[in-house]
Amino acid sequence: MLGTEPYFLSVDADFFDVLDHKKKEDMRRWLDRMTEVAHGESIPVSACMNHQQMLPVINNSRARHLVNLDQHSDLDNHWHCKSLHCGSWVNYVKWRFEGSYMWVRTGNDKITSMVDGDCGYHFDAVPGTPDALAHQWGTLKDMFVWEYPDPGMMARGAMEIMVCMSPAFSYWTDTFREWVRDHDIPYKKGRIMEDQSVNRRPR
Repeated sequence: MLGTEPYFLSVDADFFDVLDHKKKEDMRRWLDRMTEVAHGESIPVSACMNHQQMLPVINNSRARHLVNLDQHSDLDNHWHCKSLHCGSWVNYVKWRFEGSYMWVRTGNDKITSMVDGDCGYHFDAVPGTPDALAHQWGTLKDMFVWEYPDPGMMARGAMEIMVCMSPAFSYWTDTFREWVRDHDIPYKKGRIMEDQSVNRRPR
């Protein structure tokens, strides 16, 4: 599903709370199983408040493939992107030109999930048009899944895993905090409302 090359796995807590038939206990079970498999394979797992704390870790990673389980694409139209925030951090990955990005989204409706998750770059743009080319990534894909992907499979394919609380967007932050505490996960703190923190164009 995700290829054979190891990837940096980004998991946003808001990915879990959009399905009507899922509860916070389902999120916790997913995180527990992912952590169990990752630790068994010696794959590092850490956590952060917002993606702004994750970005430096990704930029220093040996990975050249980024997989993001997220309610939002977090990718802006490159030509319009002028500031680093929760909806544009993917534009600021340093190795994006030679790397690949896959946005994995879920929801109760395939079309609605794409519309609601749009952060400025339109994944449904007509191929070859300026809109479709405004991303700067070597390879760009999106994937819709009706259910949470298998946590063991996701962990085994990863080089490194980081889970983001996204307190401004996720409803289940208490579940995230419990998971961090119970598994003694290294955690990078930020600010709850961290948008507009850096005003600069991607380089």
